[in-house]
Amino acid sequence: MKKLIIFTLITCFGGLFVNAQEFTGEGIEVSQSEPIISKKNYLGYLILGDNDVIFSRNTIKRKPYLIRYDENMEVETKVLLTPNIVPKRSSIESIIPFNGGLLMFYSKLDKARKTNDLFYVVLSQDDLTSLQDETKVFSLTYSSKRNSGSFDIAMSRDSSKLLAFANTPNKRSKGARDEVSVVVMDKDFEIIWDDVLSIPYADKDFAITDYDVDNDGNVYILGKHYKQKSKRQKKKPRGTYKLIGYFEEGHDRQQFDLRLSNKFISDITYFVKDDGNILCSGLYSNTSTSGAAGAFYLEIENETLEVIVENLVEFSLDFITQGLSERATKRTKKRAKKGKDVELYSYEVRNLIEKEDGGLVMVAEQYFVRVTTTTTTNANGTTSTQTTYHYYYNDIVVVSFDEEGEIEWHDKIEKAQYSTNDGGYYSGFNMVVKGDKMHFYFVDQAYSVPGLDIDRRTDKKAYKANHFIYASLDLDGNKEVQSLGEIHRKEFRPVPKEFVSMRDGRSTIYLRGRKAYKLGRIVVD
Repeated sequence: MKKLIIFTLITCFGGLFVNAQEFTGEGIEVSQSEPIISKKNYLGYLILGDNDVIFSRNTIKRKPYLIRYDENMEVETKVLLTPNIVPKRSSIESIIPFNGGLLMFYSKLDKARKTNDLFYVVLSQDDLTSLQDETKVFSLTYSSKRNSGSFDIAMSRDSSKLLAFANTPNKRSKGARDEVSVVVMDKDFEIIWDDVLSIPYADKDFAITDYDVDNDGNVYILGKHYKQKSKRQKKKPRGTYKLIGYFEEGHDRQQFDLRLSNKFISDITYFVKDDGNILCSGLYSNTSTSGAAGAFYLEIENETLEVIVENLVEFSLDFITQGLSERATKRTKKRAKKGKDVELYSYEVRNLIEKEDGGLVMVAEQYFVRVTTTTTTNANGTTSTQTTYHYYYNDIVVVSFDEEGEIEWHDKIEKAQYSTNDGGYYSGFNMVVKGDKMHFYFVDQAYSVPGLDIDRRTDKKAYKANHFIYASLDLDGNKEVQSLGEIHRKEFRPVPKEFVSMRDGRSTIYLRGRKAYKLGRIVVD
């Protein structure tokens, strides 16, 4: 009887996947695995291991699992993480490939000692068995579970150093300095140095936005220092970005104010070059911290933290209105004609790409969330309130700088993604670099795809249909956009934010269905 039930279930599920849609395009090949049943099986994220092996962190029947896939993206091995590898009531913080193994960090609250402890174990990439017993990294003392600190992991560009970063519990006393705990390890998991680093600003006035470790084991912290209300001035930035470097195993601290003359930095990110210098790029505004009037490039010398290159490029009116509706374009140009500031808005830097010739490409995306609350009263006088979160992931802006920091070109990849109460799960994009091209994958409606030529009045359904879209930009700014196919209702839908960019220019993709999921690969010519 049990065998009959199992066979029937497989048959029914199999019927759902007959004639599954395929995606294809010019110069691009998309392969998909067989469906992997996902009833009570939720895929959290994908992990790229050595030799392009793919792993995933799943929750199956509310229990954490780690899964290894074979070359055909079929499940090869899976292991229950709790309690087999990590203890109960632990939180898995991160799983990263490091020195041939999988390094899994997890935290656990010790209620008796009132500490939040971070541990790691090393797993084999071949069979997911434990290669090394748990090792404690550090402990954070807390007074409240809601304020027990947080952890994160970063790796150097050459994969030789690992940074375990702990944002310590917020200090509630007035004027208390911010602190972070760091541990820097080498490839053999030996601690090079560890310390509690003091940040020279009050905890409540400083927001950490990024951190990194370079190939030599030096630690960098990027954050924004907000001025006290009494010191704020109209039409002046309320805060300044600070880059703090910790050298000589934390004994030498240097900091630099990241600022532009009479400009507001809207967003900024950085990376440490192989020669130790720091490249920064981002967006600036003439009026606020949310606008984007242009992009900038900064190169900072690693020892003195002095700016040796600074360049800005202002976006033209035509660039700002590119992709807008006719009505919005007229309205924007009318504002500009009156002498008012016209800018892009709500863009966040997503990627910095170092070119082989020493230049830099910055990639940013428009992203914002709006919240609406509706209150209604029924005939009986009962009042109910509903809150809706609206997620917007729109155009991608790409800016290319040469090795001297001079602007070469900038362009937009147009898209308009909108959803409610889902965190923008299917929105966003995946990007991978192969040779002299950047490849972008995302889901959007048909009307944003050049060349489809769908008449909105005669075929409204096709006009608004979702498509899996591929766009490419080469290093000279030449752009191509094409649809890889319409995403049919009740079919598997790509989740680009969960794609994994591979070292050889391929992408491992994740497609989610109602009762199963698929993995796959994208290969471009």
